[in-house]
Amino acid sequence: MFKHDVDTNSAAWVRSSYSDGGSNCVEAAAIGDYTGVRDSKLSGPVQLHAAAAWRHLLDDIQGKALRT
Repeated sequence: MFKHDVDTNSAAWVRSSYSDGGSNCVEAAAIGDYTGVRDSKLSGPVQLHAAAAWRHLLDDIQGKALRT
C-alpha cells in the first residue's frame, strides 16, 4: 500500500557507503514507521518500505538470515 501522506522532504537522507561519490548514489531515510529509498540525483520518486521489512532485507543482503 502506498502512503501519500508521508512527508519525505524533511527526512534526513543518508547516502550509501557503496556509492561512487559521483551521481550514482542511493539514499535511505527513516520516515516514521517506514524507510524511504531514493536515487540521489532525482527529486523523486521515493520508495517506502515498512521499517521491519527493510531491516529484514538488509539482514538478507548481509547473509544473516540466509545461513543454512
